[in-house]
Amino acid sequence: MDTKVLLNNPEALYFSSFLTPLGYVYIAKSTQGVCQISFPYPTEKDIVRMIQSNVIVHPPPNLPLSPPPEGARGRTFSPSVRGPGGGIQGNSGYSPPLVGGVRGGGELLQNNILSHSVLRRTRLNIQRNDSLLKYEIDLLKAYFKGKQVDFDFPLDLSSGTPFQIMVWNKLREIPYGECRSYKWVAEQIKNPRAARAVGMANNKNPLPPVIPCHRVIGSDGSLTGYASGLHIKKYLLEMEKRISNGDSPQNMRNKRK
Repeated sequence: MDTKVLLNNPEALYFSSFLTPLGYVYIAKSTQGVCQISFPYPTEKDIVRMIQSNVIVHPPPNLPLSPPPEGARGRTFSPSVRGPGGGIQGNSGYSPPLVGGVRGGGELLQNNILSHSVLRRTRLNIQRNDSLLKYEIDLLKAYFKGKQVDFDFPLDLSSGTPFQIMVWNKLREIPYGECRSYKWVAEQIKNPRAARAVGMANNKNPLPPVIPCHRVIGSDGSLTGYASGLHIKKYLLEMEKRISNGDSPQNMRNKRK
């Protein structure tokens, strides 16, 4: 699971978070689709720290801080200099878990929106928007509660290389409750010697469990690596296996109301 998001010519990024039996899950959505899911986090404060460290604008903006809109309400947060990653800090300690961070320049937070001018034309807004992500969150909540779902929402895979995207798309073909080996994935993408590269692409997966890299195991049946920890991989595989074996009668059909 890759927690770094590379946004090319970005304009907007919306995010939310929710609690599951494993901990908090972070989800972000660009104008093209869901671009990042990462978990687990013990608290929402940890999600804030992750956003501040890992959302990257490319090319790195180096423009001065944009002035706040005239008459804007709320507190203004000024950039703090903490190494190359930068960050956000308020004038009275920790702010609510509604903020994001961008590497590479000054930041302005107004009314839970982080804005940054890019190349004097494009403005990046990182904003919490629970309602915009409600459909995706409902499906993910159902999945983590032990229901079999179809993740049918649009995805933004633009952070990946062509090879990574090819691997990620192949992973989505692995049936729920089943496993495949790295070698199998390599053979399916017509590159049978690329099993190690497949493993590296798995590690960069930005959208678990929608892209189910947890279903890829070693040829000898070993769980091998998982970015969130082998205990999380084991939990997800055992949960899916129980449901596939009929231990839970509840299957969720994704029908938008």
